[in-house]
Amino acid sequence: MQAQTQCEAGKYTATEGQSTCLPAEPGQYVPTPGWSKEPEKCKPGETSEAEASSCDACPSGSYAATSGSPSCKLAKAGHYVEDSNRTREIECPLGRYAPGPGTANECFECPAGTFANVTGSEECTSAAPGFYVDKEGASN
Repeated sequence: MQAQTQCEAGKYTATEGQSTCLPAEPGQYVPTPGWSKEPEKCKPGETSEAEASSCDACPSGSYAATSGSPSCKLAKAGHYVEDSNRTREIECPLGRYAPGPGTANECFECPAGTFANVTGSEECTSAAPGFYVDKEGASN
């Protein structure tokens, strides 16, 4: 006669009479062996692979806005994600830009000779002929 087998961490059974353990889905986790309820959801700013026993912070430059997110999203061009708060992307302020997806911590200052006069800039605009910009981070 076969005895009961305990589900390992990352898997669970929430009802009686199960013949196999169910895997935690991405964005969820089962922290201990023998888990007998629905999996826990990862917090905003975290995610997990399938059959996880814990969650991991989103990689730098990416975010997860809601609990139980199955994956992290890269910050869009013109936006960044703070490593201290990986729950949202933030639009670049005036005078700064983010050239591509996945920018972490802050947007880059526009170099002298260029400016960004709108928030969320992907690139800086060069000064027109007859004009100049003598400082970094200019917005006009």
